[in-house]
Amino acid sequence: MAYLDVIPLADAKLYLRIDDDMNEDDNQITRMINASLSYIERYTNVMLFARDKEYRLIDGFVRVYDYPINSVVTVDYERTDRSLYSNFILPSNVGFNISFLLGNNGNFCVEVR
Repeated sequence: MAYLDVIPLADAKLYLRIDDDMNEDDNQITRMINASLSYIERYTNVMLFARDKEYRLIDGFVRVYDYPINSVVTVDYERTDRSLYSNFILPSNVGFNISFLLGNNGNFCVEVR
């Protein structure tokens, strides 16, 4: 999944009132969609589509600001949710990295008005 699955190029062109047969600006519109949604994700820490992301553990601890967390790829952890982040404490034998499945699984709606 990618940003164009959140805001399809055809929907953006419809909103911008650009004919479907005009393809000269498709690359530029696509770059604008990608840049704007990437900025929104960085600013809000809300992942707009599902993806795997790996975090580095420091002393068996990681603080995850990204939202939503769909699953954690490990067997044993202690999770504490705070208002802006989640703490994960893992046993020391887990290793140096922990993987998460983050983002919305197709149930996120972006409406262009």
